[in-house]
Amino acid sequence: MNQAATALAKLQKTMVTMGEDVLLYRVKTLYKNKGIVGIGQFIDEYFKSINVTPTFPLAESDPETFKKNRQDLSNRAGILLSSHPSRFFDETVIAKVVSEARAAKPKSVKFIVHDGLKERLGRIFPDHEYFIDAPREYNEETKDAFWQMISECQDHLKTPSGLVVVFPAGRQETTSEPERRRFKAMVPVLLSTIDPDLMVYSLHYDSKIILNELVPRLATQSSGIVSGFFSGGFSINRFVMKSRQYNVYEKVSDVRDWSFDGLSHEEQKDAATEKFFAQFDAKDLLK
Repeated sequence: MNQAATALAKLQKTMVTMGEDVLLYRVKTLYKNKGIVGIGQFIDEYFKSINVTPTFPLAESDPETFKKNRQDLSNRAGILLSSHPSRFFDETVIAKVVSEARAAKPKSVKFIVHDGLKERLGRIFPDHEYFIDAPREYNEETKDAFWQMISECQDHLKTPSGLVVVFPAGRQETTSEPERRRFKAMVPVLLSTIDPDLMVYSLHYDSKIILNELVPRLATQSSGIVSGFFSGGFSINRFVMKSRQYNVYEKVSDVRDWSFDGLSHEEQKDAATEKFFAQFDAKDLLK
């Protein structure tokens, strides 16, 4: 690497560090002053900075159902399941939706997180009381940690309005690898061992727009500090980027609607995955 390239790399690293420091201070200040509501405000600023707006079609097509759904999310105990097309657009939407819905009872929320997700969400939620640690995979070495995670979830869901947020695939989706959308073992295990009257709140995203348009745009049109505070860096020059929207879809069901009786361990994961995407007429994403 020549001297100019080395100097540029050092400058970029310095700018990323400065950008992270500024944003970490911003979110921590908002959280300190406004609690979980401040997190929602920070996410709004994030979306404004990249000139992207998440939209909720149900709010316009059926406002009464949308209102009831959000009331359920605010008050009912249960699980929130989210598809995972990109850390830039789903984790941030969940942070916004949850911070708004649970503003009156922020400690009722827990996120199931592995180490990488904990680092990213820890940038948004400075208080790690919101997290339940989980292993990335289930095997002989991690089984004790897995069942500890299940036990913590069960206990939290017994509390009034307890909400557990799950990224069921545990990794990012891609258009070319449907296997990455397959749910982890924790989902059917958890759904099979909790009160059938509990809520299952599902969020699904317009992944084609996210993956084919928005993520590449963040990679190619960033200016100054690299894009993506939530994976190490932030700052987009939004004035050179066309405003874009992407849809967030939602469904509410009960745990009893997710039955896995008589299915093997692997079949349960497939059944949970198919059930989730079928709610949104999106089973083609599994092919």
